[in-house]
Amino acid sequence: MDEMHIDLIQMKYLVDIIENNFSITEAAEKNFVTQSAISQFVINYEHNNQVKIFERSSNKRIIGLTKFGKAIYSYSKGILEQYKEMKKYLKTIAGNQVEELTFGLTASYLKMLFMNVFTEFAIAHPSIHVKVIDKPMPEIHHMFKKGLLDFALILNPSEDLLQKTDTVYIGSDELMAFMTKNHPYKDKNLISWNDLKGYPIISLPEQFNTYQTLEKKLNLEGLENRIFTTSPVWEHLVDTAHLTEGITILPGTRPNIITNKHIIVKKFEQPVKYDMVLARLKKEVETESSDILFNFIRDTRPYTDSE
Repeated sequence: MDEMHIDLIQMKYLVDIIENNFSITEAAEKNFVTQSAISQFVINYEHNNQVKIFERSSNKRIIGLTKFGKAIYSYSKGILEQYKEMKKYLKTIAGNQVEELTFGLTASYLKMLFMNVFTEFAIAHPSIHVKVIDKPMPEIHHMFKKGLLDFALILNPSEDLLQKTDTVYIGSDELMAFMTKNHPYKDKNLISWNDLKGYPIISLPEQFNTYQTLEKKLNLEGLENRIFTTSPVWEHLVDTAHLTEGITILPGTRPNIITNKHIIVKKFEQPVKYDMVLARLKKEVETESSDILFNFIRDTRPYTDSE
């Protein structure tokens, strides 16, 4: 066997160990193999080549990378990316195969912003399939930064992320209050955050960006309201507000999609706003299908800012 030989599968083992906080357990789960299989590969590779990939603690736990480990990680990561792009490109030029692009966003944003866009895209480009990955926003951000998604809807992207991505500005949005039309605040044009005192607050579960943003704002305002999270389904949350004097806090994107006629929507005097962008990680060479989808969404502009 050639010295330093390592195949694509083994490269992926190493990359997954490193990118999952040096956890062999998580790497094994991602690759559908046993922990012992990955551990044995690492031991054999280091022994056969007289090298050390990982720094280890006194109890043999992996805690970091050696100089050799950093080098093999960098090359393995690059080779795996090139291999992924090669497969995509070959599928494209084969002509008779459908290429798949993954797009991370929540079901609610899919319904409000992209449903018509994806339908029109599928009609115009039947050889390109857009696979929607429906996860809470924090998980989508994590998957996107790890390179597990081709595209993602990103909320309030950091400057660091913007430098690493191609983006299309989709619009800005803000948290709004949904309440029954007979609510005591029905005649107010705007409500204050202090107005929430004494009322149950209803919102998405805690793994969602909306919950985390709302909780941070309540703490900042010194409010002790408990957030009730009854469902990840917007319609159910809005219906809950209709049946109680509770106030449902959700993004105001397209409030006209709410079909419950007993609900009114109020903005806050001090709004919590955020930007929405379509993002894809920058690469040396983009596939034709990726460019087609990116340009299609850029030209379609599925959203305009809340009025």
